[in-house]
Amino acid sequence: MSARRRPGPTAAQKSNACGAIDTGLRRYDDPLGRIVRKKRTPMKDGGYVYIMANQKMGTIYIGSTSDLLKRVGQHKTKTFPDCFTAEYDLDKLVYYEFHESLEQMVKRERQMKEWQRNWKLKLIIQKNPEWRDLYDDVLAIYGYGPHEKPE
Repeated sequence: MSARRRPGPTAAQKSNACGAIDTGLRRYDDPLGRIVRKKRTPMKDGGYVYIMANQKMGTIYIGSTSDLLKRVGQHKTKTFPDCFTAEYDLDKLVYYEFHESLEQMVKRERQMKEWQRNWKLKLIIQKNPEWRDLYDDVLAIYGYGPHEKPE
């Protein structure tokens, strides 16, 4: 008698598990207590490949998104507690790059995920040698100052 295989999650369930689906909400709770609303969108069709870390030379995660502000905010607030970034406390945005098309973004993300760890670390060190959290830089892209309070 062969063992029955349970059906796996659907594609929609997989993408929902860690918040990859855009819910259409445009109000975000910032981890620093600010309520962040998009003032403007810095890009139309492209997207970002980004790297989250927990500390300098620590655990890293590579992801991609068309809405960097929202996605990093989700990582920082641990909106999806069962995800890798929440489990390993990866709450620092240490690297990001913009791509003009979603196809370029996905291709670059897949390329970077195949890299050896030391190549990824070298990329971070070249652009962000102090490993500082770049989230305030992202807020500035969307038109917010580093310490702007909600209205």
